Amino acid sequence: MPQKPGNPSEANEVFNFKNILQTLLAMLKKWSLKINFILSVHSKEQNLLANETYYKEKHIKYNIKELKNLIRRTNTHPEKLEKITNGPISQLRKYLDNVLSGMTELSSVNLNLRHLYIYSDLTLSVFRGIMNDKIFHEDDLVKINNIDFSKWLEKHGANPKISLNNGPLKSLYDALFAYENGNLLKPNIEAGTALRVSGLFMASYQGGLMYKMQVNNKGCN
Repeated sequence: MPQKPGNPSEANEVFNFKNILQTLLAMLKKWSLKINFILSVHSKEQNLLANETYYKEKHIKYNIKELKNLIRRTNTHPEKLEKITNGPISQLRKYLDNVLSGMTELSSVNLNLRHLYIYSDLTLSVFRGIMNDKIFHEDDLVKINNIDFSKWLEKHGANPKISLNNGPLKSLYDALFAYENGNLLKPNIEAGTALRVSGLFMASYQGGLMYKMQVNNKGCN
């Protein structure tokens, strides 16, 4: 997670869609560039990937920068975001589709690549979902409470076989005890509620999301 300015003790729990979108883009850029590095190194060494167009760093940076600029320019008209962000989002989705096709060929780094793909896929799906369903204010979250969070992510492009069957998403359901009658085979949580929890977790912090203890605390009372 990106480090942010501010004092951690002054963080608030205000659902700000712009902060969430900006955080999502920062994470997507970080993970996509890591994917790009892995693929570029292995494609050069082993000539595994025939189409490298969407693995070029400049394409990733350009589309994410374009999304940032679009968000910045539509402060007073957030309802226009869905239409004008479709192009860059589609390009990033095409990039991830290419990543998915290359994952099976890169067995030596497949686990690391798989993790990065899952993070990027979920992040882009949340971003697209916020745009398409016009979740621009906290009150808008109720509009998607009629669908389970995983179903909502799948609706907006998340890979059901890989990204929706993973640790990060399962940890959210576990943390909220979001299973019908405690049945682990029946995860179920309102998409709006899950988005609010995960959105606040991702975007409301100041400084760092987590901090490492600098001294041993076992002797503290």
